[in-house]
Amino acid sequence: MSVVRYLSLATLGLLVACSGGDLSVTAAEIEPIAAGAVSPDDEVDEPEGSDDPVRAFEDAPAMMNQAPPEDPFALADPADVDVEYVDRVMAALLAVSNDVLDDVLASDLAEGLTEEDIARIRAVHSGPRLMYIVNASQRRATDEGPREAFLKDDARTGVQWDSAQVLASDPACVVAIGHLDVSGTAVVPYPDDERMVVVLAAMDPEQRAEHVSHNPTPWRMHELESLTVGDPRVPVPEEQWPDLDYAGVLDLPCEEAAL
Repeated sequence: MSVVRYLSLATLGLLVACSGGDLSVTAAEIEPIAAGAVSPDDEVDEPEGSDDPVRAFEDAPAMMNQAPPEDPFALADPADVDVEYVDRVMAALLAVSNDVLDDVLASDLAEGLTEEDIARIRAVHSGPRLMYIVNASQRRATDEGPREAFLKDDARTGVQWDSAQVLASDPACVVAIGHLDVSGTAVVPYPDDERMVVVLAAMDPEQRAEHVSHNPTPWRMHELESLTVGDPRVPVPEEQWPDLDYAGVLDLPCEEAAL
């Protein structure tokens, strides 16, 4: 007798015992339960390797030696950060932001931000930018006025980032200059020649574990500001970028970006 058949009969005996030993069950009562069930006289082909401790033990070394999935955002050296890397990170972060904006603009004005909206915002923003985005999103969620600044659903394709230069990078943060293209979202986009500076703050392992379901990168946007000197309408000339005191422009030293 196979193990499966033995257990089936033992289970039947237990059920009978619990019912007081009464076996007077009619065929009409059994038929719907037994439909498709295994007969005690049938041999059962057990799935290969199922519940087999010997096979599981033999397979364990091979499973342990399997390489974990490659992290496309892992860095061996902060010096490896280049414009292509920043563009990949920003694309992932902005994809989350674009989804939040779409959901907020599609929501009823009486709803406000949901817990899921706030969780996604927290996953891709940190520092002073986090509260700015939460407050701005709440206004868009509850007030028709701010919504008028955005394109309608069918015309909205999202915000995009195009890096021009990486100013600095270390394990705590990355500072880069680029263009924030909001033409796919805003009714009045930024000028094509306007440049912005972004500060990406690194997450520690605990923060990344908390936000990984929404943010596949180890970074969050800590600051995203127009790159201007004095008059906000006058952009910093490109030839001045290499000598730019980005900490002075942002009032945010790079080593403090992850706080």
